[in-house]
Amino acid sequence: MQSSSASESSSNRNSNTGTTHEPPKTDILPSHHSHDDLLQEIHDITYSPTPVTQFLHDPDLLSAVHRHVRQESTLSLGDRRTDNRAHADRTHGGAGARDTANALTVVLGEEEREAHRLRRLLREAGERLEYEMRRADDVEARACAAQALAKEEEVRVAEQSARRQAEMDAALAQEEVQRVQMLQDTAAQDLRRAEAQVLEERRQLEEERRRAAEAVNCARKAQQVLREYQALEQGREEVRQRELGRGSADSADAMAFEEGRTEGYTASREESYAAGRSEGFQAGQAAGYDQGVDAGRAEGLSEGIGQGQEEEREYALEQFDRFLESDSGRRSLQDYLAHNGTRRQTKRAHRAEVRPGSFRLYLEPVSDSSPEALSGENATADSVIERVPAQELLAASQEQSALLGRQRSRESLKQRIRNTVHGRRHSHQSVHDHQRVTEPVSSPDDAS
Repeated sequence: MQSSSASESSSNRNSNTGTTHEPPKTDILPSHHSHDDLLQEIHDITYSPTPVTQFLHDPDLLSAVHRHVRQESTLSLGDRRTDNRAHADRTHGGAGARDTANALTVVLGEEEREAHRLRRLLREAGERLEYEMRRADDVEARACAAQALAKEEEVRVAEQSARRQAEMDAALAQEEVQRVQMLQDTAAQDLRRAEAQVLEERRQLEEERRRAAEAVNCARKAQQVLREYQALEQGREEVRQRELGRGSADSADAMAFEEGRTEGYTASREESYAAGRSEGFQAGQAAGYDQGVDAGRAEGLSEGIGQGQEEEREYALEQFDRFLESDSGRRSLQDYLAHNGTRRQTKRAHRAEVRPGSFRLYLEPVSDSSPEALSGENATADSVIERVPAQELLAASQEQSALLGRQRSRESLKQRIRNTVHGRRHSHQSVHDHQRVTEPVSSPDDAS
């Protein structure tokens, strides 16, 4: 019974040992489940009893070995039995020895199988350990690479932030430069416009001076002609009085003298009147032509200036709207208006002066050809010329020209400011109030 069980166990173990010589199948990339199975198997093998231990604890095998040893000692120390019994005993003892040898063979085979299994497990564990070490090294390398990449990303993000901040600063600086450039362009346009107005005022002043000089020259010529005429009349009157003083006995001579005086007076009057009328007509025609040219030029110039101012005002309003759409324009507008108002008040205080009354010179053509035109109420050339001297006429003309120039410049400047503020009244009421406080609008009496 023991031999049959031992043979069956030995056959099963031999079949198992036959499979142990196959090479172990190790996964290149083991999973977590196989790793746990390997650890569990190593744990079971470590804590399970070995075949030798089981053999030593088997009572049947121990009793058979003990009995065989005792029989051997009995045969060596006791008497020898008979040959038949000895032969039977040897046969029985040989069978027991064979069973013991078979059991030891099975135990040694099982021990070899367990040792081979342990070597396989150790080899797999070493391969697993090497794989895990390589994977740990790879993970560490990837972690270092990820850390280096994170540092590079941080550096790049910092550079991008610095670049973006620099771009924003550059954009703000560019906007500030554009704002300053726009203010400079506006100031340059105002300066050019003021220079053009100054040139126009100078031209008008020169024109007024020329007209005043021509008027003075005409008055001087008229005064000279009047004095010559008065001297001639005075000489004739003296001759007439002297002739009358002598007395004439003959009434016919007196009548002849009176007729001759009348004819001479009439002839000289007609001749002088025709010459004076022709000269006055030519002078009036030339003066009227000059005045017409000047008036047409002034009207065309004023119309052109008005059109140019209208176009420039529209362009300035458009640029002003664009400028006020930005935050910097809203911030700097009040400062600019306050500074401009203070500067204009200072200029107005320095330019304050006494305004003289208006002066007008009327030149009316002589239309009456009667002799009474040179006598009576119309013959007041001496009184008119003596009442208005040449220096006073020139000074009054110059003062009037300067006054008109200053008034036009002031009105043009106020009109531009009024139009600019009126265009932004609804959207910038506070700016309009500040403009009204810093620069009040003058009344018509003040302008006159």
